[in-house]
Amino acid sequence: MAYQDYLTELPNRARFIEYFEELVNKDKKTFSIIYLDLDRFKLINDSFGHDAGDKFLKNIAAKMKDLVGPEDMVARFSGDEFAFVFVDLEDLEQIKQKCREILKAIEEPWEYFDQEFQIKASAGIVNYPDDGENISILLRNVDLAMYYAKENDLDFKVFTDNLSENFIEQLTMENDLRMAVEKNELEVYYQPLLTLDTGKINTMEALLRWEYPKQGFISPAQFIPLAEKSGLIIPIGKWVLRQTCQQIKEWSSSYNKEMRVAVNISSIQIEQLKFIDDVRSIIKETGVDPCRLEFEITESVLMIEPELVLAKLNKLKELGIKISLDDFGTGYSSLSYLKKFPIDKLKIDRSFIMDLTVDNYETGIVKAILDLAKNMELTVTAEGVETLAQLNLLKKLKCDKIQGYYISRPIPAAEFEQEFLKKE
Repeated sequence: MAYQDYLTELPNRARFIEYFEELVNKDKKTFSIIYLDLDRFKLINDSFGHDAGDKFLKNIAAKMKDLVGPEDMVARFSGDEFAFVFVDLEDLEQIKQKCREILKAIEEPWEYFDQEFQIKASAGIVNYPDDGENISILLRNVDLAMYYAKENDLDFKVFTDNLSENFIEQLTMENDLRMAVEKNELEVYYQPLLTLDTGKINTMEALLRWEYPKQGFISPAQFIPLAEKSGLIIPIGKWVLRQTCQQIKEWSSSYNKEMRVAVNISSIQIEQLKFIDDVRSIIKETGVDPCRLEFEITESVLMIEPELVLAKLNKLKELGIKISLDDFGTGYSSLSYLKKFPIDKLKIDRSFIMDLTVDNYETGIVKAILDLAKNMELTVTAEGVETLAQLNLLKKLKCDKIQGYYISRPIPAAEFEQEFLKKE
């Protein structure tokens, strides 16, 4: 059996596991394992090629060798995953400090053909025998700790028993979410947008809801991030778009009204190579007029790969789809984005509307956004409108549309039709 990684010349996973057994047989009473994964290492391979990625890994491996003692070990487990065992660190604070040293070494700038870049890592920590009496349990638990650190933007996480419980709960919910489409547990709700100068409703936002059999309705704030992390947002996103397009088509035929529906699009969807093709396919399949569609993106989407995002947004615009910038003012607001990207509408985040009628500072911010939008020929929707006073002030400030519980909460399609379409 081979015990050495061919690229870095570090011990491999098989040798690491064998060394663990040797330590146990030598009656080493306690030792610690650090397991780390390089964050976004794939970007190096994608941007500079695999030769650059290989050189980077060799560089990392050389640094790691300098950080282990004679009885310790560092091994390369897979592409961008490394594991350490430390036998001479006596308490938790020492192992935490060693972990910080490792992560700091990884984050040091690295040059490749005059290009400098940095990579971070996420790490998990377990201790033998407290966190597991055999290598299988220890590796599972240290992987859970590392995953938790990565998902919560931490440098490292020390394993605790509740991590395992939480992970099992998350895996269960993820699996149930995977089946939710087939079981008809997902439903698209609609929330109307009121046009202030006419008092009419001709736009609505499509919002996903999940009635989870085990807990009832689950907040989108809980299951949407899970869908994004697991990749389920791709099939779910296509399902939502298809359902919405079918609904627009049905309502347009039944009521002969020019209605537009806004659909939220995540950065995960935008990044997909087939995203534009999928949109075209759903439009063709449902026969919907793409001019009736509006895609809502957040400012963070524009930060992914600006040129790639710009190209995709331009293709959407060519189809006739409007682009709306959601939660404006809460993220990386930049005038350059509004100038560079083909944005049609701004949505002022509800946090600026909440105290609009009692806080002159918030009023000033909203007025500044509205003036900016007017000068750039953008329309504006204010989110989170809950009172008549807020509506009146926004109307006075010449806001185009409002959305919020004062008009209506998000409601199922049948209820929306009864409340807002049949009455007009």
